[in-house]
Amino acid sequence: ARAALRQEASELNRKIARIKSQREKQCGSEPYRNPNQPGTQAVWQRWSDCYYQYQDELYDLEYQVSEIPLD
Repeated sequence: ARAALRQEASELNRKIARIKSQREKQCGSEPYRNPNQPGTQAVWQRWSDCYYQYQDELYDLEYQVSEIPLD
């Protein structure tokens, strides 16, 4: 049973890594934002929308992993 749990945790972690990598590719890294320059705010907002569309799925998976009793 322990091996099955480890396997499940490992699969979930692989899925998490895949999603994070996909998010990195699609959204890039967080751009500079200057409150005095609306242009930078717009670019940051686009990045933020892209970045956070992955958040629910990641949160779900990370929660599932945290619930697996490995010790």
